[in-house]
Amino acid sequence: FTEVTLRQIDPNSINDRTADNDASLVALPTSAGLANDDEEEASGEGTGAEGMDVDKKDAGVYVAPEQLTENMVTLSSLPKSKWQTLLNLSTIKKRNAPERAPKAPEQAPFFLPTTEGLTPHFNLEAASADKKSSGDGEQQDKPIDRTKISTVSALSGLARALYRSQETMHYVPVFEYLKELNPAAVDIEIRTLPVTDDLKAVKAFIRATTAQLGSKRDFELAQAYLQVFLNVFADIIKENAAELEDLLNALSKECRKQWNTVDGLIRYSACMVDFMRSSK
Repeated sequence: FTEVTLRQIDPNSINDRTADNDASLVALPTSAGLANDDEEEASGEGTGAEGMDVDKKDAGVYVAPEQLTENMVTLSSLPKSKWQTLLNLSTIKKRNAPERAPKAPEQAPFFLPTTEGLTPHFNLEAASADKKSSGDGEQQDKPIDRTKISTVSALSGLARALYRSQETMHYVPVFEYLKELNPAAVDIEIRTLPVTDDLKAVKAFIRATTAQLGSKRDFELAQAYLQVFLNVFADIIKENAAELEDLLNALSKECRKQWNTVDGLIRYSACMVDFMRSSK
């Protein structure tokens, strides 16, 4: 055993590095970095991808891969609230909507209208008429509900990513683009997909979702994006069911295949937990 002293350390004795005194000064890390960081950068040590990997291995830091094996269904590393908010976005907006629309305070105009004559009087009827005309103008200038927008003049970022991916048949950039957006922006991107040009964007999104499910990555995100897509374009898909039949069959087959894998693993884990509990 080692004897532990209970006396208070004297700050003056710290600098006295003798055999009986093992106390030493240790510099705490700061946001500016350590003093020898500049020397390492100048010498080229610890910089770049190889240097970072070597440092992490030496420090014992485990870097989790995106997917352990190709046979495992992997969830995304995004927070759970991100895709849950996307699925319940309409409910959240209704709950946060004010009960009454805010009204602007009534203020007298800077120049009050007056009547003609020797003794001027304020013309209140003209002021009330101006208020009515301004109110009608505000009603006409109300923004259109984006859920009722069927076509847009300019392509959105998601539509451009789908068109590029359809040419190369590589759909990973599509989901990487969606993962960088917040739930409200993802909802707008999906709702503003163009339905013109022989449903090119709709077909590309179905192919991208099928490919993403086949890769067994970001399983819950692909399901969330697919639910929003089906809620928005359900009527269009019904009208063009014959044209989209092959794509929808491939998507349904892939969804059923991946979900059976996940469901089987969940049931197996639940049975193992019940067995371990009952065996005690």
